[in-house]
Amino acid sequence: MLSISSVFSNIIDAKSKFTALHSNELTSKAQKVTQYLGWQKQRSIFFQVAANFHDIGKLSTPRSILEKNVPLTKEEFTRVKEHVYLTHKILNSIDGFEQIQEWASAHHERHDGSGYPFGTKGVNFSFESKILACLDMYQALVETRPYRKALPHDEAMEILYEQVPANRFEEEIVDLIAKIFKEEKVLV
Repeated sequence: MLSISSVFSNIIDAKSKFTALHSNELTSKAQKVTQYLGWQKQRSIFFQVAANFHDIGKLSTPRSILEKNVPLTKEEFTRVKEHVYLTHKILNSIDGFEQIQEWASAHHERHDGSGYPFGTKGVNFSFESKILACLDMYQALVETRPYRKALPHDEAMEILYEQVPANRFEEEIVDLIAKIFKEEKVLV
């Protein structure tokens, strides 16, 4: 299952040169988190599979939007946000993927309910979903994007810690990411 999901993540990431390593790097970080937390093998594999599939809905997002180096229009941003709902729909149709679907579909949800696609509040989604959401943002920050260069670990962590007082991420999860990836190198 992990190998098959890795093939899919390569297809997803190939959509844009700016996301060419995103899912693979996220999955690698997901594995490090599960090792650090001492999760059992099946839970760890499911979490890594969720990381591999988290952006499967982006296959429907036009490359012109993914690689745009100026601010997106409201319509373009709405189109980008649709990828999470599509991820939910795709993974929801696979028997046995209930946990994977839950974790992958929540990668843009925020603890205060301001995220998308469902605006789920933190008390209503799992610890794993919260970790993947925060880890996905961290991974995006340490990658070069069309509108900015990759940020070093310390700057990415500053941005994540700014989300804590706003109740978008829980401090214990941001602390966990800070601790595990303090030696992280900037991707180019």
